[in-house]
Order: sequence, then C-alpha cells, then structure tokens
Amino acid sequence: MNDPVLIMGSGAMACLFAARLAQAGEEVWMLDEWAEGIETIRSRGIQYLDSSGPKQVKIHATTHPADCPPVKDALLLVKSWQTARAAQQIKPLLLPDGMLLTLQNGLGNLEVLSAALGPERASAAVTTFGATLKNPGEVWLRGEGEIVMRDLPKLDRLAERFQSAQIAIRRETDLRAIQWGKLLVNAAVNPISALLSLPNGRLLGNAPAQTLMQQILNEATQIAAAEKIALPYEDPLDYVNSVLKITAENRSSMLQDLTRGAPTEISEINGALVSLGERWKIPTPTNQALVLLIKARISG
Repeated sequence: MNDPVLIMGSGAMACLFAARLAQAGEEVWMLDEWAEGIETIRSRGIQYLDSSGPKQVKIHATTHPADCPPVKDALLLVKSWQTARAAQQIKPLLLPDGMLLTLQNGLGNLEVLSAALGPERASAAVTTFGATLKNPGEVWLRGEGEIVMRDLPKLDRLAERFQSAQIAIRRETDLRAIQWGKLLVNAAVNPISALLSLPNGRLLGNAPAQTLMQQILNEATQIAAAEKIALPYEDPLDYVNSVLKITAENRSSMLQDLTRGAPTEISEINGALVSLGERWKIPTPTNQALVLLIKARISG
C-alpha cells in the first residue's frame, strides 16, 4: 500500500508495530510528545529485537502534528490518560474516510475518540503481544500475539496491512468480551508486577502474588457478570497464568512506567473496576488498595 500509516505513541507497543509494518514495506510515521524517544527514532530508527536477532528499522518520527501527512489509517498506542489530547492531534490528519484503531489498555478510550472524531472513524482492538522498551527507540519482543479487531468492512484495509506485516489478526463481531478479558489480565498482572518490580513470569511461582491476583479477579468477575459480559475463558486465573507463561520475560507496561517515572494507567484499569463496583454496589477492596498503592508509589 502506498498510503502512509500514522502511529501515535513511541513506547514499547508503538515501536513494535511500527517496526513490523515498516519491515513489510509500509511508510510509517510516528507522532508523540516524548522528545527523547522521538528524536532517537528520527535519527537512527527503531532497534527491534526478536527471536531472529536485532534489526534497525528506519521510521519517520516527529513531535509536531503539522509535520505528518494526511492518513487513512492510524494506530493509537499512547497511555489512556493521553487519549483526549491525542484525539485532537489526529483529528486534522485523519482523512474523511480514515480510521483510527486504538490498541490501548483500560476502559473508556473508544468513547473519547468517537466523541472527537465521529464513531465511524474510530474503532477499538485488543492485542496480546508482549514487548519491553529497553531504551528510547529500542524494543524487545517478549511474546508473540495477535490483534483482535471487529469484523467490519471499514477495517479491511488495516487488516490487510497487519497481515502483510505477519501480524496475526482475528476478527470478531463483538469485542466487549475480548476487551474485558484483557482488562482482567491487566488488572491482575500490571499493578502487582509493578509494585514488586518483577517480570511477568516471576509471578507464576509466587504464592502471595497468586492469592492477590485471585482476589482481584474475584472482584472483577462479579462486576463483569453485573455488566452482562461473558468472559472469553472459564477460569480467569488459569488464563492469566497462561499469559504469564507466554510473556514470562516481559515487564508489564505499568512496571515500565514506574521505572521511568511516568504516569500509569492504574485509574483506567483497576480504577475503572472500582468505579463500576461502586455503581453495582460490589465491594472491590483489593482493587481499591492497589489503586492507592500505585498512586502512593508515584507520589513518593
């Protein structure tokens, strides 16, 4: 395809997908406010490491929206607390028949994007890839995954791009169950790995961590039932542990955020569960405690 692809963000997942798409011959532009990351990518490209070895991939990168070309396809991979700003930046760049696909964590992002861009120009998807940003512009693949996206004709163009880049995709008519399935994984893994400063795999043999994850999931599954969500797995903890095995070497996004002193998505993940628990009068003491602990860690 000749049309450029815009990726908003310069963290681990943004670099991962930018590198894969560029390797497949796509013209990729990256837009983000993180000056150090963008300058590194602009000057030397993305350093991408997977099982086949290291690669260096040239990418267009800028901190200025005015530098970017108009696009039909864009991916949003910024943190949830940056969504409203990103929507305003992409708005003049996204062509009338364009599509912005958010691959973000947490709840509420699509609603913000739809309000800013129009519901016909924004859609959500879920990714199960694991990646770690070792340094600005340097990403290590920590777990091969897939992108689960809605089965809509307006997403066919993006689906074709992913397939050409050997990024596995799966199409679903209803994404709510998939989104909630990932929400529970993030809620169980991210804050605990972040507070303990452990890669994912180290949570597998950690009995207290397993107990905490079970408590998080017990609260979350009650809320999912109240929301009439049919989760895409029978045993949430078994599924979380299967994800931990696949991404054993990965450092969760929340751990990466804390390590570099960046804001986290705790409010959009565990905080979202707390808010929904209040709405349904379902107690969420474990999720509440984790929200406070992460916020206390940031404040300290």
